[in-house]
Amino acid sequence: MLLAGFFASFLFIRNLENAEAAELLAHARQQRATLLAHWLRLTEHSLRRLTSDVARHAAVTSFLAKPDASAATRPLAPVLAASDAHALWVAAPDGTSLLAVGRPDDNPPPQRPLGSSELRGLLDGARPPHVFLEHAGGIWELCGEPIAPAALGLPTPGWLLLGRRWGAAHLATLSSLTGADVRLEPAHSPVPAAAELGGVVISHPLTDWQGRILKLVVLRHHSPEMALLLTTDAWQARVFLVFGLLVLVGLGLALHVWVLRPLAAIRESLTRGESGPLAPLQADRTELGALATLVAASFAQRDALRREVELRTRTETELRQSQEELRRTIDERASLGRDLHDGVIQSLYAAGMSLASVRSMLKPEQEDASVRLEQSRAALNETIRDVRNFITGLEPEALRERSFSQAVTALLSFMQSVKMFRAITTIDEATAALLTLGQRVHALQIAREAVSNALRHGEAAEVAVSLAVTDAGIEFEIRDNGRGFIPGATRPTPGSGHGLANFTRRAQEIGAELILRSELGQGTSIRLIFPLYL
Repeated sequence: MLLAGFFASFLFIRNLENAEAAELLAHARQQRATLLAHWLRLTEHSLRRLTSDVARHAAVTSFLAKPDASAATRPLAPVLAASDAHALWVAAPDGTSLLAVGRPDDNPPPQRPLGSSELRGLLDGARPPHVFLEHAGGIWELCGEPIAPAALGLPTPGWLLLGRRWGAAHLATLSSLTGADVRLEPAHSPVPAAAELGGVVISHPLTDWQGRILKLVVLRHHSPEMALLLTTDAWQARVFLVFGLLVLVGLGLALHVWVLRPLAAIRESLTRGESGPLAPLQADRTELGALATLVAASFAQRDALRREVELRTRTETELRQSQEELRRTIDERASLGRDLHDGVIQSLYAAGMSLASVRSMLKPEQEDASVRLEQSRAALNETIRDVRNFITGLEPEALRERSFSQAVTALLSFMQSVKMFRAITTIDEATAALLTLGQRVHALQIAREAVSNALRHGEAAEVAVSLAVTDAGIEFEIRDNGRGFIPGATRPTPGSGHGLANFTRRAQEIGAELILRSELGQGTSIRLIFPLYL
């Protein structure tokens, strides 16, 4: 395992070194490629500028006005001799060659660089041409420029083409500028790899007017510094390999004597489940001796842990039984609440209605009986309130079986059975799902108290309950059109209850902000605002 890890580390380090070397070579290659492309652009730019200047030469424009080859050649030949261009041509707009001038001390240039149709297709481009062509086994760089017309707005009377031959002198200039060996290679020959360590080879295509590659400009550069770096990396890798193997051999012997044999004793002890094989090791003041002591102690702890697990298992079983009993109790409470609501309260309410109907049947002189009937109805109403308050304590479990919107609707329907009023419910269930069960329970109880107050004290004919998300948070509102009151202007009287104090206390318990607004004759609004992210 150690040997495999060592070789893996060695290969990893070598890969890192190779990657670093490859990155350095790629960087050097990129630098040389950028340098070559830079000088090629500069030489192209100089040829273009020279072409533009010659196109405005008086001898060129005079030749187009009066074609005289000898008269035009005399002033243009010195221009070529003083530049790095070797020939120039004047062509008509249709591509017909009109004049060819070369250096007096050079081989005569081709009479026409291209055929008329080819030259015309080249000159019709949107940009002045810059192409390469092959003539007599050599490569020519060609730039074109329209000859300035006699007046603005007139069509171009002709074209000037300036050519530079890529000979040994030009390649030597590029080699001097790039600090490398620059040569021309065949177009379809593979680019040779670097023959020397630390060498860089870059190629750049030279294309003709149809985009075909004529030659490759091949740059070869050798960096002694990079070659030294690569050689040093190779020697460092060899030294690391030899030293690592020696270390592994020594480590293997030490590992067998001081680690493997003690570990074998510990393994035997763990397999047999007893501390007998660990006795010789416990006297050693080494890490493995301390480990043997810990293993022996673990055997004692194992039995204690097993007993603890058994105890926890029994505890969890008892807890599940308690939870099951609690669930049954909750179901019984919810069932009791439904039975009280559907049975007892309805029966008491029906009895109260019967007493009211009996009272209307009494004669005026039966005033004592009417008073007693009214007292009986008041007692029944008080009993209904007591039963309703008892059901309130059971309703948290009812919310587990129905949505918040259904619970609010059921509450308003029940209140309508006591006193007729118009109920408007606007509950967003998605928003209600953001509230906890406890928050929904308290909100429902606040709604019950608020609706009851609106009907009993405010004599409201309309009650609206809404739950929605606003800019302030999640807003739960109970609004009525009753008589209203002035908050804080009255004190609770015996029998009037503690509704407003209960509202404040419940709002604090659920972390909501309570906003109560009421005016005489303008109804009452009670709002609970919960933080949007709880």
